[in-house]
Amino acid sequence: MRFSVCIPCYNAQRYISVCIDSILSQTHEDYEIIIVDDGSTDNSRVICEQYALVNENVRVFHQSNQGLVTTRSVLISYANGEYCVFVDADDYLSKDALEILNQTINKYDKPDCIMFGLERVRDGKRIEVSTETKTQVISDRLKLYRKVLSSDSNNSICRKCLKTEILSKYDESLHIDIHIGEDLLRSLSVYKYSDRVVFIGDVLYSYVMNEESMVHSVTPKNFQPSYLLYMNVSEFLTSEGVDDYRCTLAIRTLYAQKLVRDVLQIARFQCTHQEQIRSLETVVANSNGILSQPIMEEALGRRKTIYMALQKKNYLSALRKAQIENRITEISTKIRGLIK
Repeated sequence: MRFSVCIPCYNAQRYISVCIDSILSQTHEDYEIIIVDDGSTDNSRVICEQYALVNENVRVFHQSNQGLVTTRSVLISYANGEYCVFVDADDYLSKDALEILNQTINKYDKPDCIMFGLERVRDGKRIEVSTETKTQVISDRLKLYRKVLSSDSNNSICRKCLKTEILSKYDESLHIDIHIGEDLLRSLSVYKYSDRVVFIGDVLYSYVMNEESMVHSVTPKNFQPSYLLYMNVSEFLTSEGVDDYRCTLAIRTLYAQKLVRDVLQIARFQCTHQEQIRSLETVVANSNGILSQPIMEEALGRRKTIYMALQKKNYLSALRKAQIENRITEISTKIRGLIK
């Protein structure tokens, strides 16, 4: 079997049918669908079971709530396909996604990983696209690390078609407590064992922006500062013997971007300013001195002012700027949706 399409599902009754239908309508037919219901409390379980009853290539498994890291590892353990493709339960694939991936596998003699394009959609309209301008094949691991660390958009596991045997080498126990940035850590593990990675420009995955996503459900109780992710990535590169300034600069810049996102998240918290400031103090206290080290400032764009306020530990200013930025983002997203 060529593909195992893996779907982690948790309380996705509003979206899961669209997700599964997008796979069942694929023009390529050599695939299976594996769904792991991660302890859903809504009607997701019943919907998934109904699909399994009428489609021989759909298998559904249930477990108590374990979180995304564990659920993805469970999905991999059930996979029979030569390659795995991950689709979140509220997203979907283009109807020719597997066909294009199969053609790429044949053309490039079974690469270990294929990276493809992703679009972000809201209310059925394309808002943003992350993709390559041309096809690239990278075999040099240092070049690969430099490329993938240059942009956080490269590291979504849902943008990848991956050899199952390589995915099986990932040790989830090393990062079981990481729930923000797990994609990057799993991706680095894949790159570690990959001899050839192909980047293609085809946009095959649609990421649905909805108010129930993790971005909108972060609270002071489940908020996880980005320094944990930075520490894990730094330790990984050290263990791989990567001593490269461009990689170091890229990691710092990614971390700076995530620090700013931390502030944007904290600014959304429904709590007092004092509680928000305490959260910011924790973020800065654990930043391991990154705030005083060189980064690629242009990568922050207009959010640079938030970062500068953090550097000065001017927390009220950082919160005010973050609130304005959140509002600008909301308005811009609505406008782009109306135009497209």
